Amino acid sequence: MSMKLRSYFHFSFPFPFVSQSDKMQDICYASELMQKEKYIIKLLHIICFIGIAVSSMVGANALSRIYDTFNYRCIAYAKVSIKLVDVSYKNETNTEKIKEDSGEQETRFGLIRAEDTSRISPIGKKLNLGIFEDDYNVEFASRSKKLVMAEAEPVPGVEDVFIYDEELWVNNDTLVARAHLGMTTTVFASLILCDYLIIIPFSSLIVVSTFTMMIILFRKSFKSFDSPTPGGWMYVYPLIIATCTMTILSVVAFLLTYNGLNDFCSQFSQFTGQKRCSPILDYLTKEQRLGRRHFYRNAQQSQLGYFIAALLWAIHTVIVLVRIGCTADFYLVKVLIRKKMQRDDQGLDDAFFDDKGFYFEPASRIKLIEVVKEKRKTSKKKKPDDYVFHPKVEKREKFLIDKGWGMNDHEYRSRRLVETA
Repeated sequence: MSMKLRSYFHFSFPFPFVSQSDKMQDICYASELMQKEKYIIKLLHIICFIGIAVSSMVGANALSRIYDTFNYRCIAYAKVSIKLVDVSYKNETNTEKIKEDSGEQETRFGLIRAEDTSRISPIGKKLNLGIFEDDYNVEFASRSKKLVMAEAEPVPGVEDVFIYDEELWVNNDTLVARAHLGMTTTVFASLILCDYLIIIPFSSLIVVSTFTMMIILFRKSFKSFDSPTPGGWMYVYPLIIATCTMTILSVVAFLLTYNGLNDFCSQFSQFTGQKRCSPILDYLTKEQRLGRRHFYRNAQQSQLGYFIAALLWAIHTVIVLVRIGCTADFYLVKVLIRKKMQRDDQGLDDAFFDDKGFYFEPASRIKLIEVVKEKRKTSKKKKPDDYVFHPKVEKREKFLIDKGWGMNDHEYRSRRLVETA
């Protein structure tokens, strides 16, 4: 494997099977690559952040419109109750007789409420759908039968269910009735669940806004080795923690939204013919005074928005981990710089520390400069400075080496041998 590939795919954490020389060469090649591609990486971060913000807001807005349709009740995993109103029986002269014999009759739609078993009607109880009938209206029979039979549009794949005047009607051999969701008898889910689903997108917006401003304001984009101090790395660990946390929370929010809405929609399958959400549900969830509500469109938008947000969070997590694991800047900071707290423990001289209080290991610095010089000799490029540090850092390194600061006699002689080689 070439050095260039190794700088991409070799994890620079101190594994025992990777030699010190290989690590230093990886540092040099990672230097060149990061100088050229740090803007591409920054652009990838910003693209992910913008996508997360947009998809989160689209999903949250669609879900809030669904809540508004149901008077801000949580419909995820709700136990629905379908109500039949304006019921009219086709055998108008024998309506009472039909009621008396209804216990032995079974038709396609069922009756739910246990307290209403004394009122079991010809609707029957075959499928136990959670349907109950209301408003016996014999006078309505002749008008409703003519309208539904003549002008109603049948629901594809479902028998005895029709759409008329943007309402869902049941028209079988026994009765004609209008169906809609029983709001008072439906058992809705806890509001805590829905609050969680709304909070997560706004949390994503806050997090991505914060990190976007950090990436834009910090010119070096989480400083690599061209910085003499690891100041930029103080933001790396919060970025990892926040990214992984938001990935988990977003995936959970997507699964709850997707499965919760599909569970709600599947309970209408006897009317829609589908186990998932269907455009037919727009007629069952219609508000009488506000007209038809686009439940199906909002459900699709919310599921898609939450899915894209979770996917982009996962992609961003991979980008962050690969950037940290497969580039050599983190290893360089770890090897060449030690915290000031080691000064007292090792009794080191003040010359070992820079003005910021960080300790530079002389042996590693000499080895690093040696590798840089070797790469300059073998480079075919006209500008060998592509392989060196930031000018300020290089100047300081040369100054320290020339003065012999922080080196004992053996290290100083080793440095002179490197220079004269």
